[in-house]
Amino acid sequence: MNQGILTLTAALLTVGLMGTGQAQTDKKPTTQKCGNYTVTTEPVTSAEYQQERITLKGPKGVVYSTEDWMVETKWCKDVTGDGIPEVDLLLFSGGAHCCFSHKVYSLTTPPRLLLQADTAHTDALDPRQLDGKGPFELVTADWRFAYGFGMSFAESVALPEVYSYVNGHYVVNTRAFPALISSWFSDVKKVEDSYSALAKVSELLLLGKDSQIDSTLRNAPADLRNWITGYLPDIREYLSTLGYNDYPVMAGVRPEDNTYITAVGSFTTPGSKQVLSVLQGSAKNPYVKAGQLGVVLIDKTSSGFKVTPTGLTLPRVAKDLYDEGFNLDVAVKRSNGLFDVVVRNSRSGSQKLQAYRMSKNTLVPVKNDALDTALKAIQDLHNLSEVNEKIFDKTTKRTPAQLAALMDRANLMRQQGKAWTPLLGIEPEQVGEFDWYTLQFLRDTPQEAQIYVTLDYGTIPEDAGDYGVFGKRYGMTLTLQKDQNWKITSVDMTRLKASPYDENE
Repeated sequence: MNQGILTLTAALLTVGLMGTGQAQTDKKPTTQKCGNYTVTTEPVTSAEYQQERITLKGPKGVVYSTEDWMVETKWCKDVTGDGIPEVDLLLFSGGAHCCFSHKVYSLTTPPRLLLQADTAHTDALDPRQLDGKGPFELVTADWRFAYGFGMSFAESVALPEVYSYVNGHYVVNTRAFPALISSWFSDVKKVEDSYSALAKVSELLLLGKDSQIDSTLRNAPADLRNWITGYLPDIREYLSTLGYNDYPVMAGVRPEDNTYITAVGSFTTPGSKQVLSVLQGSAKNPYVKAGQLGVVLIDKTSSGFKVTPTGLTLPRVAKDLYDEGFNLDVAVKRSNGLFDVVVRNSRSGSQKLQAYRMSKNTLVPVKNDALDTALKAIQDLHNLSEVNEKIFDKTTKRTPAQLAALMDRANLMRQQGKAWTPLLGIEPEQVGEFDWYTLQFLRDTPQEAQIYVTLDYGTIPEDAGDYGVFGKRYGMTLTLQKDQNWKITSVDMTRLKASPYDENE
């Protein structure tokens, strides 16, 4: 493990141990010169809180100023190689170990923001010369697995994250540095606990050495092996986009137009790594019109990046991207080596899942297909679980009109659910939790298919008590056959270990 990246600075660790406010009591204003600019940090005290302010000021006035629980100048250094220094401004929101964010400015005239990065539980953003030439890379940690897979934070795995200087910005480019990935978990000698299991599996997946996973886990304790194997589809899916979310910026798209919503697979050429990315439209975006979201296909070629609009667009409906209700959920490999992409649209209040496939540079809906049928079942059961949980929740107060509207919606969802609940051996009213995570084909032929889904599944309890609806982790295998249309003929549910410590799964 790269301990230098994961160890908090002494000052921040002291703050965490001493508690809110105490460490800041003796803080004095400081001013540091960096190039033709100055960075000032100073305590800000009121009756309600104690914080700190950091201000970057240049010859033409204040460039940036903000307050947070703790602030710091991490470094002043020419990392781009143009003879002009950059400065890294660190913000810390407080808490046991989260959250840190960085702003890296090039102190030109006028100054330029090269990177805004949220590094979660790590305060480091270390300049390193990883490729032996040109601008420095910036190295930190990726915490997408924090608290994941039933693990505590103490045993959570931090992944490597590397930023490269491309097109005037620092962008995530981790996969370009396999030597760093290989050395990141050098302290893991054998698989003996949850941390070492996830670390080694992640390393192999990031290096494209999937075939070595079985042999690596062969001598691990059985319970540990069962747990990590049950999560392998999820781990593979969650790592699939690592290092690819900044492809639009590498291809020349403005960072402001990048949504970081991506799916990675071979969409037009088997064996290739292609990126589908959702962009925000703007007057300066040549691929998506202002007021819209649009999906583009990005190829990395020997001569650079190629961006192809796919024709899949929809209007913006929310200020915040997180409220748009649109996502590329998963890329699904098919028998011909090409991938379909599952798009989730929840703008209506219910989940709508639709698979798309690249055809003549256009994303077209997948119809009369095993995947299309499976997605219809998954979306209907998920929507049914959502409305059943709302009815089960007696703590939410509703007017008679609201309750009537909820029951009308429930009746519709339950009617749709009748097509699928017999396969589970329950009534529509009993579906309590149905939240899916990953999907893959086990068998994919013109007449037969098997699709494996990882999910949390549970039924509505008889007594509400003081608790909500909580499902268990399952692997669900859907068997489908085609006559005139595709039909699900059976559903097999297998309990999976939700955490390394589960004993009854």
